[in-house]
Amino acid sequence: LQSATINIPTGVSRITLNFPIPVGTGLRLVGPVSPNLYRNNAGSTYPYNIGNVISIIGNSASNLSYYYYFYNWEVKGQDCASERLPVNVSIDELSVSLTTTNESTNGAYDGSATANPTGVAPFTYIWSNGATTQTISGITAGNYSVIVTDALGCTTSASVTVVSTGINETNVLNFSIIPNPASDFLQINLDKKLNAEYTIIDIQGKKVLNAQCFSNQIILNLESLAKGIYTLQIKSNDFVAQRKFIKQ
Repeated sequence: LQSATINIPTGVSRITLNFPIPVGTGLRLVGPVSPNLYRNNAGSTYPYNIGNVISIIGNSASNLSYYYYFYNWEVKGQDCASERLPVNVSIDELSVSLTTTNESTNGAYDGSATANPTGVAPFTYIWSNGATTQTISGITAGNYSVIVTDALGCTTSASVTVVSTGINETNVLNFSIIPNPASDFLQINLDKKLNAEYTIIDIQGKKVLNAQCFSNQIILNLESLAKGIYTLQIKSNDFVAQRKFIKQ
């Protein structure tokens, strides 16, 4: 079962074997044929019991009064362990649901979305518009998604659509944008002179440019915008109008 080669110096020596001993009977501790070690030739009385762990019951010699040269055995039993008891473990699986508040009017930017996770807190959030809070607010109509990570490193995701519940069309504004697609500049031609706010919104619903206009023609510098699809929104107290354009 186990074996070791050990160099023993002259004199009394303490030898560490570190042999794991399985439960069983008929096990033998065997040395070399001519070890030149001391043994008792008489006076041995078997068995020798070491606690309730091992019982030395005899030798391999013809004279049972012999005791070979293995003295002062040190045997370590298994660590004391309590009785096994069943334990019921409940693991809260990570999931997330989304609740929304729709935009009251197209371009009002008063919508919101909230992630409601279950699992092991604390949670982290990454929204498609770049937000990292549990709730995103001040958003316009559009599609939004969120990735939630719990304290165990598990992740899940969900998406939702925020809609606009009404469109204010008290007055109709006619306008055109040229060129479309545009590269460096975008010209806006309105059918009347007015005082309004214009906003450029990217495909994720994030405002990337915002300013006031006071005439019927506006020229916008687009050099700072990345390539993609954008929405131009013009809003006053009486109306909201918008057009899509491509920055190339």
